[in-house]
Amino acid sequence: MGWGGGSIIMSDIIAATNKHGPSNILKRVLFYKECIKSLENADWDNSQECLGEDLAYDLAIQELHPDWED
Repeated sequence: MGWGGGSIIMSDIIAATNKHGPSNILKRVLFYKECIKSLENADWDNSQECLGEDLAYDLAIQELHPDWED
């Protein structure tokens, strides 16, 4: 069974990153990839729920999970 609460945490991280983080999209992608890996290692399996909140997050998901459909 997965951990859906990770989506709330990731949404907060995305909001904070959009407000205070780097404007460079590539740096945000790298940052999000590390966050996603950490949360998924803690059994988070709902990362698709945060798609659309930041293009950099969406790109990070695509890089980590290229086999997932849109």
